[in-house]
Amino acid sequence: MFGRVLALALTLTVIVRGDNCAQANAAYQLATNLSGKYCSSSDTQCSCPNGPDSCQCDCGSSCCEIKAGTCLKLGSTGKSCGSGKEPDNSKAGDTATDSDFESKCCKTKANATATCVSKMSKAVTDSKYCATGEVVPIAKMSTTVAEDLSDYKTKCCEPEVKCDTVTCPAGYVDKTSKATIKCTTKPCSSSSCCDPDPTKCAGVSSNQTCSGNKYFDMKGKIGNAAKSDGSDFQTQCCTMKASCDAFKAATQTKKGAGGTSAATQQHAGATLSLLLFTVAGGLLMA
Repeated sequence: MFGRVLALALTLTVIVRGDNCAQANAAYQLATNLSGKYCSSSDTQCSCPNGPDSCQCDCGSSCCEIKAGTCLKLGSTGKSCGSGKEPDNSKAGDTATDSDFESKCCKTKANATATCVSKMSKAVTDSKYCATGEVVPIAKMSTTVAEDLSDYKTKCCEPEVKCDTVTCPAGYVDKTSKATIKCTTKPCSSSSCCDPDPTKCAGVSSNQTCSGNKYFDMKGKIGNAAKSDGSDFQTQCCTMKASCDAFKAATQTKKGAGGTSAATQQHAGATLSLLLFTVAGGLLMA
């Protein structure tokens, strides 16, 4: 019996003391002082849509800080890789110093692959872009093309579509003449085809602000009915943010692994991607 109680106690200790920032990315740790700090939403869970190296946390920017002595910390304070090198994102949490930053934190720069999106500007300049009435679909943005763009139109372009293919999300209504509007993207974006409903939180939010430690809940309340004078905006459209203490205590399940996470859906709240340090050494904000 004692052994079971001890095992349970140790398990609870791990849960309480576990560093959820470090679980999302080894280069981060909980901020030294969490008192009075709040997440950007009520969601204390980190989402990892493409595995453990893609975690995004709505609590990241407020509750986490970069660990001292890591590649990410050095990169964020001015260290950079030498000629022909670039930061190795897989080593962001590795320990390094000023003197061995390049050997421990950098890798040989990969040759950039020509794709539909990376060569879009050049295709326009060289008159090799899509014909009138065509667009580059989102699904083809990463498609590889020849350096001379001889196959750009064939590989990248598809006929544009109209807004009649779009169902407006909660809180939004059809734009006037929606069925005849041609989209500049494929698939169409809801912003091209829909307007905020003035009787819902989506429409009222343009001239209202959540007070205190609340945030405009675009995920859960954007379709709620709300008065145009904003008298019920706080109750109908706003939600309390989670505290950093709640984030610290939360048991992480790393939801969304392998799929689309709540943090990356349209209208999602601000997140901090605990993932990359750029060539300039800064954080990647999502």
